[in-house]
Amino acid sequence: MKKLIAIWILIIIFLVGCNSNAQILNSTPKNLDELLSVINSNHKLVIKPEVDYEKYITDYKSENISWNSDYPNYYDGSKALTYDEISEDVNYLFKCLKDGYGLYNYFGGDDIFDTYKDKLLEKYKNANSISINVFFNDLIENLAFIKDFHFKIYGETTNKEKLAYIFDEYEFQKINGKYINSSNGKAVLSFNESKELDDIFKLSISSDGTLVYYPIIISDEINYSISIKYSDESEENILYTTDRYSYKLNDEIKLDIKSAIPIIRVTRMGFDQSVNGDNARKFLEYATQYKDEKIVIVDLRNNFGGNGMLPQKWMMNFTSKFVPTNFSSLKHVTMEQIKKYIYPLSNNYQPIDELVNIYGFEQISDSFSKALCQKDEFISNDNLLIILVNKQTFSAGEMFVDIAHNLENTIIVGTNTAGGLTGDNVGLITLSNSKIPVSFGNGLSFFPKNYFEEFVGFKPDLWVKGDAEEAVLKLIENMKIK
Repeated sequence: MKKLIAIWILIIIFLVGCNSNAQILNSTPKNLDELLSVINSNHKLVIKPEVDYEKYITDYKSENISWNSDYPNYYDGSKALTYDEISEDVNYLFKCLKDGYGLYNYFGGDDIFDTYKDKLLEKYKNANSISINVFFNDLIENLAFIKDFHFKIYGETTNKEKLAYIFDEYEFQKINGKYINSSNGKAVLSFNESKELDDIFKLSISSDGTLVYYPIIISDEINYSISIKYSDESEENILYTTDRYSYKLNDEIKLDIKSAIPIIRVTRMGFDQSVNGDNARKFLEYATQYKDEKIVIVDLRNNFGGNGMLPQKWMMNFTSKFVPTNFSSLKHVTMEQIKKYIYPLSNNYQPIDELVNIYGFEQISDSFSKALCQKDEFISNDNLLIILVNKQTFSAGEMFVDIAHNLENTIIVGTNTAGGLTGDNVGLITLSNSKIPVSFGNGLSFFPKNYFEEFVGFKPDLWVKGDAEEAVLKLIENMKIK
């Protein structure tokens, strides 16, 4: 059973307290034992929440939706539609969301969705014609209350992803609770007027492989100004710019051995039981092959997700134990509906017995099922597992990160992940008049408080600006980890 009380055997001068999320270090860790002590303690504090599923269950039937299998290449944005044509598209979209969208009640149910539907229709009521481009932009704007990375209108989300600004202009060390600029020896008094420095300065790996602290801000803006004030009243102002990620979807599995350490890179959580599942099967084989290595690195950077069961199967191969998630899910689907779409020759084939035994799929009403409700446990592990992540680690890739929080001696390294795990993706519908495709899923996941946020994702144990693999290999060398 996962412990609900933080470990008290940590060295007192090394640890000064905790909030609902994490232990707060008093000084920069000096070795691997100190580092793993605080990471393991923080991971143990993540507790799967109890959920009242009845609040999110509806009587609507998802079987009423006509899902499309092919994504349209384009729509003619310059074409104009009449009010009646727009009204037909709007009513169809909101009916499909009511009938099958997994987060319908989570985002307010009829009260909220009907309000935004009426707002859209009211805007066009007196228009002679409406261009499809205008309609598309209005859909994006009016459905911004849907904060779900999987919910997309012609491939675009209704909210911006939130990026990490890692301010590595200077390196900082934490000494007796104070953040000291390594270049000038000054102690930080405030960052952007805030004195809550433990919320801003995060343990990181520098480019030369040493543990440092960097100020890190997560924002949906691409420009960010900072002001650092020091205890001697001096001040520095810096403007930072970052780029949004360009997502690249490819299915790749690669094994490297560097410094005698296996590095397993996988860019998709594939379906190992499908006819095209060679890469997924190889990923599972690597878990078995290298489970006795002292250090293993799994590179999930640019992993765009896929099969949610593959992370659990990988962990079972690696540990010979079942490693549970820290979240549970509600699915607007029944077992009979799932059976209609499962057949051995499909590219996303998942046997029913795996859905029940691994995913924990269980029907709880006429229209809904629950999954991933297994007992919360922290699994012992003597080896060091390092997981590399970035802003392109998405969906089932993030599920691997979540499960890793329940495995002892696991370190997550890189940046925050994409933040696409509250919902899921089942398919898409196409609005008949505008031809605009809308994709969404039937699932809703429930996370511990302050643990995961949509469009923000999971935050790493060690932050890295630049090449996380290169940085972590240098850290291993510097710490003489064997």
